[in-house]
Amino acid sequence: MASDAPEKQDSAAERLQPFRLNNIRPFIRDANLRHQSQVILEKLLDFKNVVAVNMGQTSTEMIEKLCKMLMTEDVHVLLSPPTPSKDSRADTKLEALNDFLLNVQARLKQSGKDAEKVSRYMSKIVPILEEAENYQIRMKYIMALAEFRITDAFILPYPESTQVADQIKERYPIMLNYLIEHFTEKEERLQKIADSKAEAALSERREQAQKLMKQGEDYKRTGNFEEAVQCFNKAIEVLPDDPGAYIESGRGYTKLKKYSRAIQRFTEAEEVANDMPVPNQEIGSVRIMQVKEMIAQGKDPDSPEVAKLLDEAMLNYKRALSKAVDLKPLHQDDDTDRSAEAVAKIAGSIFKLELTETLGSRHAMVKELGALARDSLQSAVKDSTTDNLPPSQMICLALAEVDKGNFGEAEQLLFRAAEDKKYLLEAFRELNYMGTQVRTKIGVDDAIRLYRKLLEKDPPNKAAIHYNLSVALYVSGDRTAAAGSIVQAVYTDPSLPQDEMFFRNVEVVKLMERLLELFALVKNNEGKIRPRQKAVEQAPASSRRRPLPNAKFAGYKAKFEGLILQDRAKALKALYEL
Repeated sequence: MASDAPEKQDSAAERLQPFRLNNIRPFIRDANLRHQSQVILEKLLDFKNVVAVNMGQTSTEMIEKLCKMLMTEDVHVLLSPPTPSKDSRADTKLEALNDFLLNVQARLKQSGKDAEKVSRYMSKIVPILEEAENYQIRMKYIMALAEFRITDAFILPYPESTQVADQIKERYPIMLNYLIEHFTEKEERLQKIADSKAEAALSERREQAQKLMKQGEDYKRTGNFEEAVQCFNKAIEVLPDDPGAYIESGRGYTKLKKYSRAIQRFTEAEEVANDMPVPNQEIGSVRIMQVKEMIAQGKDPDSPEVAKLLDEAMLNYKRALSKAVDLKPLHQDDDTDRSAEAVAKIAGSIFKLELTETLGSRHAMVKELGALARDSLQSAVKDSTTDNLPPSQMICLALAEVDKGNFGEAEQLLFRAAEDKKYLLEAFRELNYMGTQVRTKIGVDDAIRLYRKLLEKDPPNKAAIHYNLSVALYVSGDRTAAAGSIVQAVYTDPSLPQDEMFFRNVEVVKLMERLLELFALVKNNEGKIRPRQKAVEQAPASSRRRPLPNAKFAGYKAKFEGLILQDRAKALKALYEL
């Protein structure tokens, strides 16, 4: 820089013309550096208002003088950092400067100024220091100073000459370039710092919101929806632009049957993300739940209140499907058909409403909703063949086949879709749901085959499949196997009984209660019970209401009762395996 031609330097110096009346205050302890700065500013660059300031003797005095100057004058302060003292924990110039600036910032805050004013005062400071000439070192300073909203650091390399006049010549072009950057780019740099801080704050809030959402999901898994909703509501406060928090909060309120609050949350989610179909789909589902509850409580299905809720449900399902059709890939390289996926999910949720049980198959709204779901699915998969079909469309096409009663074709499509790990859970959920329809429309044996085929694949939703299998086994008359499956379901997901759907099949629940009694017997036994095999064998035939158990069962029972007396842990294991 020192070798730049004089004419180039003069041309560059002209760029400082609009700023030569600005107030510059060298706040520099080192006499040589202070003198050189003043000469360059006043003599060579013709700045009119350059006044050196006596720094004072102590750190406290320096801070007081600097703060008074920053708060009362429109200035640019050239500040040399104090030398690290023996008592200071700062080992480098940068650490010493950072500590000093922290104290200045704290003093400004003590004066009662708000955060924005404090930042504005701090931005008037320009550190100037001697350091080895190194771009990385300067960037290190600038990154550290950005915390204080300070945009520049004038780092002057150690001079080659020992003569003051030569040192000034060496440093003049360096100071010239720094000053041009400072005055012409200061506002732009301040904006970048502000943007960077805003982005950092947003990133921190996102991280906090993610933690709250995870906590909420954990509470949800254990059936603690009160605590889950609290977590989701806190996430909304932290990050009000995240539609996911509103949706999960609404789903929690739905589980708690606080429907007005749920609708409010889903409406807020729609306001935050107007092109997202999920909020409208959830509103539609809530309205249908309310209809079912009203009718279960004796309300006339043709009453105005029911009709109003059904109309709202239909309107929101239509809005959701309309938004789903317009969904685009998330980015240029995304080959996922988000539109078909979303349409399939919404149509599938409409099929699962089971409104026929509540309103009857001839009800106008039952027919209209069914037609809406079918038409949407057919539109999403039109002109599609199963060859090289993406998994999302396979699921969509499978739902259409289920609606037509073509369960074999649907099963093949869903198992093919499950080969893609991304769609495995969704495909297995649809297969599990389809099993219920297979049981009621084709036969229980086909449903049992499907459930067992699913379980062979080690699906992530084993608990739900075991539950449905237990119902199918009970319907088939195999109560012992049904009991085993319900135990497997609860063993896999202990929160399952907290779902209201768990209690829909009363007989299966009774089986569960009997099993729980057996487990409780093992857990609470204090050696008081005795094997009862002989009593059963000696009971007179006339007193028996059921035939004697076969030899294998009697043997297991005797072994089990003996285990209760000997080893509770082994007894529990044996009962589970039995």
